[in-house]
Amino acid sequence: MFLDVFKEGELLESIAISASKRFYTVGRQAGLSDIVLTHSSISREQASLTVSASGSVVVTDLGSAQGTSISGKKIQPKKPHLLAPGRSLVFGKSTRIFKLREGSGGFVNSDAAVVAAKNEPLVEELLKLLRGETAGISMRPDGYAPLLAVAASSALAPFGCTPAAILEMVSKTKSRRLFEVRSEEDEQLVRACEGHADTCRVDAELKLRPCGSRLDGSQLLVHGARFSEINSLRSRGLGATDGAALVRLSTVAPRKGQKMPGMAKAADLLVHLSAASLQAEGVPLFVDLGATASAAEDAAASGSEAPLAIVAVCVAGETIGVWLFDKITNARDGSEMMGPDEIAPLREARAKEVEQRAKALEAEEERNGSGSRHGGSARLRRRRRRPSRSRRRSSTRTSPTSDSSRRPGRRTCASPRRRCDATTTVGTTRMTTESAVRAEPCRYRGRGRLLSKASKRTSGRVEGVRDD
Repeated sequence: MFLDVFKEGELLESIAISASKRFYTVGRQAGLSDIVLTHSSISREQASLTVSASGSVVVTDLGSAQGTSISGKKIQPKKPHLLAPGRSLVFGKSTRIFKLREGSGGFVNSDAAVVAAKNEPLVEELLKLLRGETAGISMRPDGYAPLLAVAASSALAPFGCTPAAILEMVSKTKSRRLFEVRSEEDEQLVRACEGHADTCRVDAELKLRPCGSRLDGSQLLVHGARFSEINSLRSRGLGATDGAALVRLSTVAPRKGQKMPGMAKAADLLVHLSAASLQAEGVPLFVDLGATASAAEDAAASGSEAPLAIVAVCVAGETIGVWLFDKITNARDGSEMMGPDEIAPLREARAKEVEQRAKALEAEEERNGSGSRHGGSARLRRRRRRPSRSRRRSSTRTSPTSDSSRRPGRRTCASPRRRCDATTTVGTTRMTTESAVRAEPCRYRGRGRLLSKASKRTSGRVEGVRDD
């Protein structure tokens, strides 16, 4: 693989790069950089080139002053960008153009290179999606995602991709080993080969397969834990201690001092679960082929039963609840640390919670359905029944000299200035309050604004209310 250097259309030199060195630096300082450029716009540490074992080249700008461009577009600093064969690479404001060439047969200018350059934005967006840099799909711990979900994601919506188009693009970039496609149970899966973000917690070395018929519904599963995790297990469940995306289980309980599949040391606690309860809760279960093979070798050497290494996936950061446990035992002496009597109330509370959620959801659907049938007319009628605020205000205003306005429950002003008599009905008695008002209002409007500023004095006159 070579980097051809052009200036004004003329080939100046070809720089050989390979995956054996893997990392190349570009800069102005000789002795520090692998590729030295003496242009004044080049920084001491301009950019880096990373060559993977599959042959793909990734360019990363190291925060240079003048930046780095691919095909005339500046790339974001400190962020890796894929360099496709035939695309121009420019550092700073240098007039030299670098182009990637595969093999020794000259500059790549075939139809395949033209198609790759045309589909390069789609390739980059798909790589971001499958590497976890762009949100939109849920990936398994081994990095695979359903092809239909990938094609329907919002990140690929501007390209109008179909599953067939993605498969065609993957086949055309097969030599670069960017993607992998696999079929499982009549479903096609796709993943990025490498470069996954740390936040998505993907381990591309895992070899996971769906349990299918390998796991019986009545099978009991065992998870190994430390003594320090007992409080977290009793309160929050599995997967809460370290926030792991997967929980390792085994179909065979280990003997005293024996390591479980996927664990570096022997377990102190054993959490017993039922495979049927996990499947009923919707927890995805997979078989780890690599851990199962190593456990089979250890079992053959010790003459014990070979276990099946199971991986339970915690979706969206959730945990495997305590209500799914059968019991928690001490791995050393077999004593119970948490028995079925303690778990039964939690299981009942969980069942009630699920039932309440289902009822609330059903009631909400009924409300939405009735609202759609009436077209919102019921809400409009309720809104029309209630008078406007201005009309409510005008109805509470009465003449201060009118005797008919002095009805129980209404407050009126006996004097337009200085004095205010408020008549209030309390139970079956009428109490008259005389207030000396400092402001100059002519009416008391029942909002408490004026009386709060007044110094009230009560005359103590209590009149009986006649029940007519």
